[in-house]
Amino acid sequence: MKYGDLLEQLRRRLGDIKSPYLWSDEELVEYLSSATSVFLGMVDKNRVVREFQTSSSTIPLSDKLVRVHDVYLPSADRYLKPAEVYYKMSPGTPAYYFVYGLNLELIPPPSSQIAVRVTCSETVDITIDPEVDAPITSIDVPTILFGAMYFAFTKFDVDTYNPRKASEAYTQFRQGVYELGKLWVNKTLPTRASPTGGLL
Repeated sequence: MKYGDLLEQLRRRLGDIKSPYLWSDEELVEYLSSATSVFLGMVDKNRVVREFQTSSSTIPLSDKLVRVHDVYLPSADRYLKPAEVYYKMSPGTPAYYFVYGLNLELIPPPSSQIAVRVTCSETVDITIDPEVDAPITSIDVPTILFGAMYFAFTKFDVDTYNPRKASEAYTQFRQGVYELGKLWVNKTLPTRASPTGGLL
């Protein structure tokens, strides 16, 4: 499916089919790009392996992080177990990891320099061209459109801002990811300020 087809579907879903449009083509392309990027990360279509050399207990992760799948220590030939809380221990060979924001904490902290391999899902940088095929399947389209609708209804504009519709679209987006049989992850779409004050 071409991105141009997605753009037309999105405009119909928004009911914005008569000129002058409430949303420009450029804005809708941006919303489709953002929704596709988050979607591909959430459904693990962009699983990557990051390798680090560290003697610190804290490893900074990418700001594109969606979720960490596993953490492996090649030198010890072992996978670390996820910890539900972070707690301090004397330095040694890490046995657990804890993800806090965009940081990975090794527990206990390493007593020397070690190699760490982190497998994670990240959002994807998407450049949309109306003539290019989207990196999604037809079954993904409704979910992508709901994600783009969320962004459209949170546009900082009195004529387009609609927190109720944005919330409904966001719920449908998350439900779409869940129904595709993928892992539920705690990744939220960016919160936007309300043009009438407050946050969505």
